[in-house]
Amino acid sequence: MAIMLVVYFLLAPKSGKSIFSTVLVLLLVAYIILRYSDTIFLAIEARLVSTEMLEDDSRMDIWRKALQAFANTGGLGVGIGGIEAGLKSVHCGVLATHNLLVEALLEFGLFGFISMVVFLWHLVVRSFKQKDSVIRRILLIALSGFPVAMIIDSLYLADTFAFAYFATLIVFSTYDTSLNQIVVRKKTAIR
Repeated sequence: MAIMLVVYFLLAPKSGKSIFSTVLVLLLVAYIILRYSDTIFLAIEARLVSTEMLEDDSRMDIWRKALQAFANTGGLGVGIGGIEAGLKSVHCGVLATHNLLVEALLEFGLFGFISMVVFLWHLVVRSFKQKDSVIRRILLIALSGFPVAMIIDSLYLADTFAFAYFATLIVFSTYDTSLNQIVVRKKTAIR
């Protein structure tokens, strides 16, 4: 859905040709989703069939046990890569927190958690202050799915994609087209 919104905003209908292009791209995306839905939704279907979606510990229980493991560390966290050991210490049946913020709290402790929340808040504020409307839209669309995505899976902090995602958000949030124009003007003035 986010990809479709990015495409829509980048191809904002201004003429009949743009409207046609936008509709064509949206139809293509809808076709791909319908055509490959069995592959796209295979994991969800397998979980529904095999476990009836309720067999695992509920997320609230997992988060409660993760907070208990955090409390056992005296607020310092279990350290990088120590989530599984921390959850085992409180007899949690699932060895992942299924929440990015709880994962940061358990792994990095209170200081790391506060740093991450400040970092995320800074990204959101910078996104709203972005002067370029296209970049602002891209940032807000990328951030809009983040609250849902951070509780779907877990062990984000150990994956490369999380660092790439945050690095991309930083680049877009700090990009300033006026600085780019100033540099170009200085180069042409020097010649």
